[in-house]
Amino acid sequence: MKTSVPVTAAARRVKATTGCRGLTLIEVMMAACVLAFGLISSIICIQISARDLDVARTSTAISQVMQNEMERLRMEDWDGIVALPAEDRIDVGATFSDESVLDNRVIITRQISDVADFANMKEIVIRANWTSSVDGRAHERTYRMRYTKNGLHDYYYSSSADI
Repeated sequence: MKTSVPVTAAARRVKATTGCRGLTLIEVMMAACVLAFGLISSIICIQISARDLDVARTSTAISQVMQNEMERLRMEDWDGIVALPAEDRIDVGATFSDESVLDNRVIITRQISDVADFANMKEIVIRANWTSSVDGRAHERTYRMRYTKNGLHDYYYSSSADI
């Protein structure tokens, strides 16, 4: 014959909690790996965005310098274009008083050459080369234009000088 022992409330609580266990070492390691993967991915994204921001900022500043030079050349007459050297470096400081964006790492050159089969036409190429300040990659941007003797820009310049 069996006698039953009365179960107290405290014994019931102990019995209910003995089935629950803590986290195993493998579960903790998996959680740490997931967190580490997320952290590394975030750092890589920040590096890529910093590089892209540097390229965009520098490219915008260079485009402004190059566009300014193109507009200046468009206002020249034919004799002024012919008198320019075949290749010359463009002074960035003439366009930007604050060169902090370009940091003396940008080289902008202007090349003027004759166009084959056209005696009174010049091709003007403005090329900018720079290295990224974030990862050191080389970049290049090029603007091209053709200037013709007695063309539209030369006509405006000559006609305004006669007035």
